Order: sequence, then structure tokens, then C-alpha cells
Amino acid sequence: TVTPERCYFRLHGRKGWRYVYEDGELEELSSMLPEGRESYVFFNNIKMLEDALRFKAIVEAGE
Repeated sequence: TVTPERCYFRLHGRKGWRYVYEDGELEELSSMLPEGRESYVFFNNIKMLEDALRFKAIVEAGE
């Protein structure tokens, strides 16, 4: 969901909640975040913590 002020992603996994995101997928998602807008990414899958931490590292490396 994208609004003029915020961007919101909720990730349930491509094949269901047991899905583990690959680095390439997280990099692609990172490139979709609009600059200058508040963005939220929620992981709702079995490896949500691990995926979120890897995604955070990818975003921070691209800053």
C-alpha cells in the first residue's frame, strides 16, 4: 500500500508463511522503497526475525 506520506509492505511469503526470503528478493524490495517517504515493512513468515534483520542490513548498506 502506498499513500502520499507512507509506504507499507506486509510479507507473508511467496509460497505461504513457511517461506524464507532470499537476499535477491530483499534487495529488490529495498529498491522499491520510495525515497523521502516513511516506509514500513512487516514480515509475517516463519523466519520473520532473520529476514527482517537481513533486510535492515541491506537497506542500511544502500544508504
